[in-house]
Amino acid sequence: MIMKKKGQVWVETVIYTLIGLTLIGLILAFATPAIQKQKDRITIERTTEAMITLQNNIATVKLNGPSDSKESALTISRGKLTINSNNEKITFQIEDSSYAPSEPGINTELPGTDLLMLTEKKGKKFQTKIILDYTEKLNITYMGKDTEKVITPAAAPYLLICENLGKTGSLTQINFYMS
Repeated sequence: MIMKKKGQVWVETVIYTLIGLTLIGLILAFATPAIQKQKDRITIERTTEAMITLQNNIATVKLNGPSDSKESALTISRGKLTINSNNEKITFQIEDSSYAPSEPGINTELPGTDLLMLTEKKGKKFQTKIILDYTEKLNITYMGKDTEKVITPAAAPYLLICENLGKTGSLTQINFYMS
């Protein structure tokens, strides 16, 4: 009789443990995608704010004239920032986002800014680009050259400096470098 009760206790313990683990697994299966979506939303919102700050710094440097410069602290936790001097564009891109900040396939202008946002569907994920386009408005350079600089995620913030080098032809030249 005592042996039967001991065996029953162990069977009940194993069954309750399995039920508990199953419930935890179900909760995680539903909660993890929602958590990732919120993390991606926050990343895109913070990056949009940083791009607006960068746009404002560029406008201030242009307005204040040659030799003026401004610093922007950029923290990149996901995605990449590209300064493309050949096309006069600054682009932030996040490849595999769970969050779609705009209608997929449509260039969306962010109100009150010069920023364009383009979201494209890639399977179950989204690719989002936030673009500052200075084509025929400014001559952008990186370290004094027409080149492409890609800034990747890092734990420490980048210090991106933009400076007004004066006019080259009819366009103001804005040079970027990192400190």
